[in-house]
Amino acid sequence: MRDLEDNLRDAVLDLADDAPRPLDLAAAARTKGRRIRRRRHIAFGAVAVALIAVTVTPYTVLRKDAAEPLPAATVSPSVEATPTTVSLSAFDAGKPYRLLGGAVITALSRTVDKPDSPDVYTEDEIHHVLLNRKTGRYGELTGRYGAVVPGPDGLIAAYGGATAEKTTRIVTASGAIRRTIFYRPIGGDPDPEWSPVDSRLLIPTSEGFAITDVTRDDDVRTGALSNCPDWCSLSWLPNGKEFAVTQRDSTQPRSEAIQEKVGSLDIYSAGTGKLVRSIKMTGRPLGTRAWSPDGRHVLVRPESGAITLADVRSGAPIAELIGSDALYLKDGRILTVDDEFVMLYDAQGRALEQADLPREFQGLTVKAGLP
Repeated sequence: MRDLEDNLRDAVLDLADDAPRPLDLAAAARTKGRRIRRRRHIAFGAVAVALIAVTVTPYTVLRKDAAEPLPAATVSPSVEATPTTVSLSAFDAGKPYRLLGGAVITALSRTVDKPDSPDVYTEDEIHHVLLNRKTGRYGELTGRYGAVVPGPDGLIAAYGGATAEKTTRIVTASGAIRRTIFYRPIGGDPDPEWSPVDSRLLIPTSEGFAITDVTRDDDVRTGALSNCPDWCSLSWLPNGKEFAVTQRDSTQPRSEAIQEKVGSLDIYSAGTGKLVRSIKMTGRPLGTRAWSPDGRHVLVRPESGAITLADVRSGAPIAELIGSDALYLKDGRILTVDDEFVMLYDAQGRALEQADLPREFQGLTVKAGLP
């Protein structure tokens, strides 16, 4: 087994030698703006096996692979003050890989593109490697799933693949299926969202939403939503009692040729399913982890632009952040993640620290989570 691990490690290092050099983040931010790098589709093959043994990457899987245009410079840059460069340790699949601010890598995925044959539709394969919080090790998730969302107590909401249209499965890191929840997907295919306080799961559906406590077979609340834009987004607020739903900008004319913009967020009660209030906002929150612990700020992405730190009361942008994904830490600081780097910001979006990720991670979907 020792020889196998050594051989796999050598294979990953050989692949890394051909990868591009890590990005100079501060220089890139100054010269190119806040750019969201396009996710690269690279064959998994032997790399997947190697990653299981010697490599791995972070949290909730991003499934949106289309390149996004350069963001408009509408707010103050967040990297005017050069952040401190920090070195991370080498990756060890036998323990949680720690990032800046105490966050850890929780999941990785890589998509293998398979061209369709003239007669048979061929679905792309997506491989996932997850942190098993009980063992502290990383391993590949068995089963064909389009995306995975790690949750509490080692449970994972896994969906997509051959059963994308009908089910979300609650599985363990080893792939054991604990429960299957049937639903119909909504436009934009947003992720299910775990409650920040318990084991409830918020599932976007074509009818609106479903909330279920995954520890109880018969506890499902459903409700209808309206005016959600093409790219709908649902997320829990930090109190775990309410959730937010993106709303289409009603001042924009509706057209199949124009992507609908977000104009506000509707806040619903998770207990009653009733609308509570509305918040002005021009971007979609990056999930439940995008809300600050005190609920005063939220990380959003406009239809065309970088991750933006916004004020909840006014909807006004405060700062733009560099990365493909972002989350709040328990102390109110912000971590952004990409396949090449991570950056740590203070509560006002000022860059504090930056670190390069191992070159093996490049081309993977990298997600981070709290320990």
